[in-house]
Amino acid sequence: ADFDFHGEDWEWGAYKTQRVLAVGAYNNNDGLRLEKIFIQKDNATLHADGNILGPKTNLHFAVLNFPVSLVPALLQVIESSATDAIHSCRAILAPIKGILHMEGDLRGSLAKPECDIQVRLLDGAVGGIDLGRAEVVASLTSTSRFLFSANVEPVIQSGHVHVQGSIPITLFENDSLIEDEIDKESMRTKWFPTWMQEKVKDNSETVGDKKVTWERNEEGREAYLTEHFKGLNWNISDVSEVKIDADIKDGGMMLITALFPYADWLHGSADIDLQ
Repeated sequence: ADFDFHGEDWEWGAYKTQRVLAVGAYNNNDGLRLEKIFIQKDNATLHADGNILGPKTNLHFAVLNFPVSLVPALLQVIESSATDAIHSCRAILAPIKGILHMEGDLRGSLAKPECDIQVRLLDGAVGGIDLGRAEVVASLTSTSRFLFSANVEPVIQSGHVHVQGSIPITLFENDSLIEDEIDKESMRTKWFPTWMQEKVKDNSETVGDKKVTWERNEEGREAYLTEHFKGLNWNISDVSEVKIDADIKDGGMMLITALFPYADWLHGSADIDLQ
C-alpha cells in the first residue's frame, strides 16, 4: 500500500497542529517505508524518514523548536492511557524551561534495536536558573547497552554538571522472538549502521517539502560513540556491569539544588566526583 496525504489545521482531541504531511509505502516483506513525515505546531516541527517495522530498521527523526512544556502533551497523544507516566513526566519537567531540539537515528531489528539521539535545550532554565549549555547524547548499542552523557552549565556562575553512564538493558523476555530475528538476520547481507552528517537546519514550511539526505557510514558512528562516551570503556565492559560517573563543579551545585525545594546554593566552590 502506498500513501501520500497532506492536511492542515488538524485536531486530535484537545491538541491542534497547523500542518501534517506523510508520504510512504508499506508491504509485508519490507515493512513501512517513510519518504517523509512532517508535523508542525506553531514553530515546533517533527520530521522523520526511513524504514521501520521490517527486517531492517533505518529511520532518521528530528524534533525541532519544541517547548519542554509540550512534552507531556505529546506523550499523552502517543499513549493516552498512560496517565501515571504523564503525571510523573509533568512533575519531573516542572522546574525545566526551554526549547528542545532533538534528532536521532534508529537502526537494527525488532529484537536488537540500535539508536543514537542528541538533545539540546535552548534558552533553557532549571528552577529559574538560566543555562548556558544543556546537551544530552544517548545511544543504544548492538550489544544492548544504554550509553548516555549529559552536560549542563549555568550562565551566571562558572561550573557544570557532567553525568555519563553505561547500563546493560534487557529488551525482550521472549527468547523465541530473539532467536527468530537472529535466524533471519543470518540469512541477510550484513547491514552497516548509519550516521547522519547533514542536519535539518530550519523549521520553515519549506523544510516539510524538502527531501533531506544524509551520508551515513559505520566508521562515522564508531567515531561518534568514541567521542561522546570516552572514559566509559563500554565496549569492554562485562555484560552485567553498570557504570555511572558524575562530575559537579562550582556553579553546577546551583543546578542540583534548583531541583529540590528545600535546598539552596548560596555561594562558594565545589568539586565533586561520584562513581
